[in-house]
Amino acid sequence: MGLGGELHFYGPTPDGSFDPIDALPITIADFTGMFGLAYISGMCTRTNMETKKTERFPFNGADMRFMKGAYLGEDGKVHNGAYAFI
Repeated sequence: MGLGGELHFYGPTPDGSFDPIDALPITIADFTGMFGLAYISGMCTRTNMETKKTERFPFNGADMRFMKGAYLGEDGKVHNGAYAFI
């Protein structure tokens, strides 16, 4: 995707399905580098620090990604960095 294009977050869709396997999962335009992503489901525990009471809650399809590399900024210059989307 070039600068000024439409940005689309690839991943789980509202109906519970996923985008095509060949969809580009990065969220930064004009990016060159490496990326990783995971869709994680499981249980989490919330603890009240005053009462020490704990509660368990499910989470489904948490979308976590990282990107490390270079991108062309709106200023026309190449920038390097590491980015995360949680």
